Amino acid sequence: MDSTELKTKIEATRHKLNEVHRIASVVDTQDWLGKIEEGDFSARKNLYEVDSELAESLVNLKGEIEGNLPSGYRVGGDLLRHLHWMQVTDLFDIYNSDIATELANLKQFEERLVLVEYLAGLHPKVAKVRSLVLEEGYDEALKAVFSSLEARLRTITGAGPRIGIKASIATAFNDGVLKHSRDEYNEPARDFLIGVLTYFRSQISHQDLPASRNTLSASLSLFAIAHESFMLVEKCYEED
Repeated sequence: MDSTELKTKIEATRHKLNEVHRIASVVDTQDWLGKIEEGDFSARKNLYEVDSELAESLVNLKGEIEGNLPSGYRVGGDLLRHLHWMQVTDLFDIYNSDIATELANLKQFEERLVLVEYLAGLHPKVAKVRSLVLEEGYDEALKAVFSSLEARLRTITGAGPRIGIKASIATAFNDGVLKHSRDEYNEPARDFLIGVLTYFRSQISHQDLPASRNTLSASLSLFAIAHESFMLVEKCYEED
C-alpha cells in the first residue's frame, strides 16, 4: 500500500467532489428556483431535458471519481444513486447533503490513513493487516494478527493445536527454548506472553469486537500489544 499514492487520490477525489458541488449549486440560483416555482419544469424532470450540458458534466465527473478512488474507499450510495437517476430533485440532494456527507467520509478516511501509517512501522505481522484496517475491518485484522502470534508461539514451542498455549509457553521458558537475555526478565516475559495469549487472543478470536472498540483509535492499543508481543518473542527466541 503506497500512502503517497493514496494521499494523491484522496486530494483528487476531494477536488472532483467539490466540482460536483459547484455544478449542482445551480439549483440554488433564482433562475432555477423561479422556473420550478413557475412550473417551467418539475422536480422529477430528467436533467438531460433541462440542461444536457450540465447533466453530461455530472456524468463525466461521476466516471472520473469512480475510476480514480483511493484503494479501500467507497463512495456513498446516496451520491451514486442521485448521479444515476439524474432528476432535478436529485440535484437538490447532491447540492444540499450528498457532497457534504461524502467530504466528511473522505476526511475520516484520510484520518485513518494517518493512523495506518503508524501501523506500517510496527512488526511486519502487524503491518501486514493495514489494508484491512484502512477499510475499517478492525475485527478481522485483529483476529489475523493474534492468530498469527499464537501460530508463531506454537511453532516455537512445538505445541499442537490441542495443547494449551499457557502450559506450552511456561514449559518453553522452563526448558530454555524461550529465554530473555537477562535472567531476571524471564518470569515477567513469560507472564506477559501468557497473559496476552490467554486473555487478549482468546477474547479477540472467539468474540466480535465490541462497539466501544470497533474504531481504529479505540483498537490501536491492541495492535500495539500484538507488536510488543511479537518483538518479545523474537528477543526471547534465537533460531539455530
